[in-house]
Formats: sequence, C-alpha cells, structure tokens
Amino acid sequence: SATASHLYCPCLQARCMAPLRNGRVGAGLRLISEAWGLQCSCCSALTPVENGSKDVDADPDEDEDEEEDEEEHHEEQDQAGSEMQCSVPPPPPPPSDDRLLPPPEVPRPQQSVCRHFLRKGGCLYGDACKFSHGLPAEDASPAAAHDAEARRAWGGRRRVVRKSGKAGALRRFLLETFGEDTLRSGEGILDIAGGNGELGFQLVNLNGIRTTVIDPRPLRVDRFVRKFQWGVYHDTAPLQRFNSEPAPSSSSSARAPGHLRAFLEEPLVDALRPEGGGQGRFAEVLLASFERALQVDWTTRGIETRAGDAGDRDRGSVDADGGDTPDPAESSAASRASPDAAEAERVLRGASCVVGLHPDQATGAALDLALALAVPCAVVPCCVYASEFPGRRLPSGAPVRSHEDLVAWLLAKDPRLREATLPFEGRNRVVYFRPDAPTDGQG
Repeated sequence: SATASHLYCPCLQARCMAPLRNGRVGAGLRLISEAWGLQCSCCSALTPVENGSKDVDADPDEDEDEEEDEEEHHEEQDQAGSEMQCSVPPPPPPPSDDRLLPPPEVPRPQQSVCRHFLRKGGCLYGDACKFSHGLPAEDASPAAAHDAEARRAWGGRRRVVRKSGKAGALRRFLLETFGEDTLRSGEGILDIAGGNGELGFQLVNLNGIRTTVIDPRPLRVDRFVRKFQWGVYHDTAPLQRFNSEPAPSSSSSARAPGHLRAFLEEPLVDALRPEGGGQGRFAEVLLASFERALQVDWTTRGIETRAGDAGDRDRGSVDADGGDTPDPAESSAASRASPDAAEAERVLRGASCVVGLHPDQATGAALDLALALAVPCAVVPCCVYASEFPGRRLPSGAPVRSHEDLVAWLLAKDPRLREATLPFEGRNRVVYFRPDAPTDGQG
C-alpha cells in the first residue's frame, strides 16, 4: 500500500481535494481513493504523491496503465472541445504573517466644511453637525488660516449673520437675558424706533409676547407675514428652543404688533415721570409728536420734514437699512388716526421691557425711559448724530463723537448697565439693564 500526503490530479497538475463521487477511478487507485474518500471530479484520475511529486513506492505497471488512461481521457476532452477545468477551486493557502495584520485603513471621503462655521466661526448644531468644523485640508497652513479669518471678517465668507438677521439675534438675546416670563408681564415690550416692525412681529408670532412699536413710520409687515406662513421662522432646528409658539398651519394667521405712531423724545419721557405734569401734559406732548410724525419722510440722510400736504404725494422713501418705507398716503387709516393718550400712557407705564434696535435719535430717550420706569432694557446704538446732540458729554467732559463714545455715554447713565455683543454684522454692541442687577460691577 502506498502512502501519500495528497492526491495528485494529472489533468491540472494540482492537488485536488474534491469529495469522492461515483464514477471511473484511475486504474490501480480505487483502493487509495476509497480509503481517502477523495476523487477528482473532472478527470477521476487520482495519483498519490508526496510533497508535490508522484509516490516512488507505486507499482510501475500501475503507473503505465494510469498514463494510458490519462492520455485517453485527454483525447476525449480535446475531441469534445471543452476546457479542462477542475470544478472545485483549490483550498485557500495557509495564512501568512501578512494576513495576521489588520487590513489597511480605507481613507474616508473628505467631508465638506460647514459654511456657517466658515462664516461665523461657529455653528448652532455643534457636534451634531454633519459637516466639518475646521479649515479644509488645503487651507490648513497658518497663512491660509489667517486669510480665512480675513475672509470671514471682510469678504464673502461672513463671520456672523447678515444685517438682515439682527432682529432675530436681539430677540434671542432678550429671551436668554430676561426670560420669557418677565417679558410677558404687564403690557409687554416697547420696541422703540422699531421701523418696519420686524422685531415686534417675531416677538408676537414666535413667542406670543405683546409688543408695541413706537415709531413715526407706518408699519409694513407683509414681507414678514409671508415668511411666517412659509415656515421660514421654524426651519432652523437649533433655534426652535427660542420659539414658544407652534409652527403655522394652513389655517394660521399672523398677528401684527401694536403701533404708536410718535417720536420717543425726552419731552415724552419727562411727561411720564412723577414730576412730569400728569396725564394732561403727556397727552399734549403725545399729540404734538404724532402730528409731527405725519409730516416727516425717512430717508438715507435721516428724517426730512415735508412742507404742507407734501406728505400725501405718492412718493416712497428708503430707510437706513435699504428697504422700502411706505408713503403715508399708502398707510392704513388707523396709522393716521390720533392716538388715545390714556391708552398710550397705560401701555408705556405698564411696559415689561424697553428695547431699541438701532433707534438712531431715540437711543438716549429709550434708555432714559427704561430707567424712569425701572424695567429691563436692551438698546443697540447705531448712528451718533453728534450735531443734533451737542450737549452729550462723557464723564471726562469730552463730546460724544464716535460710536465708541456713544456706548460709553450710555453705560455712564447707571452703574447697573452692562454691555454685550450680538452675532450680526455692523453695529452689534448692546447696552442692557436689569433693575435687580448689582452695582458692584458683577452680573
């Protein structure tokens, strides 16, 4: 009996480990195949071998018969025109040292950089953002980082939200600083020089907080109504925590904030003080302010007074933000009706908070009103108007000439006043006041 480590397949010159099947077995090899339970499935010619060569202990006569059978088998296969193949693949080679190593790490596709991170240096989604928070790989050098920083500040890649988002930024600041319960109390918020009413519209429709806009211009909120109905204010998931009102449905209707068409100036603030002369004095000052509001036009150069009935001409104007301001002739009859002095005084005295977003000439009066009423206040100053207010002086006695001077002048009004920076472009420093704030520079 011959011994071998494998069976040799003559047709493919390879070691065949196919299971034994019924069929013809090479001459003289039946006993070996039956003992090992193995047989080539294509040629049925099994030859015991040792280390890849035929066994030298095999009978020479059997080898000759086997070679004849092999030649006959190949001739039959050639005549049939079929390709000689083993139907069962050879066993896999034993694992080598290389196969014990972990597979090479497949490089991940490059992740897009978050455009909000590039513009603002931060992202509301934080770690949950699916985009990368960092400079692209090709911009990873210190010089490229400096260039990217400059692009965020001055180029197309913006560091903060555009100026059109300033109303939303201030609204979120009010909610975080004073709390929704405080803002809801009393008669609600007074929005000084609120312009087209965007901040008041958001407070009313997104938070359900009553807001009254004090501005000589008529309100025009149709653009904000469309944004509200389209769901624009509820699109950004991280900002939904600032919206206490549900998203609008098909049957929802937007609400406009209240409007007192008047100038907020020092005489009106003084009339609200205990020594101001009472309700009669307040009504007199309010009516004069309202009549003057009907005779002004708001332009890029500020307020321009019209002569006679020129305000009734079909002539639009452009406010300082570049948006269209409706002409008084196009405004509703309600905006031209004389205000109820008693109702207006009740709303002002019962205010929960005084806010001013770029209130221009009303900046100082807005802060004075909050201090007089002892209610929270947040004012974002913009233009200085040094020629219109020559009497403004810093604690050092220097006149207020720049925006930096204006902020310092406001902070000097009360030691409880604080300063913060809002995330939008342009004049974004807010001076705010909490009546319960300590006066030792803390909080």
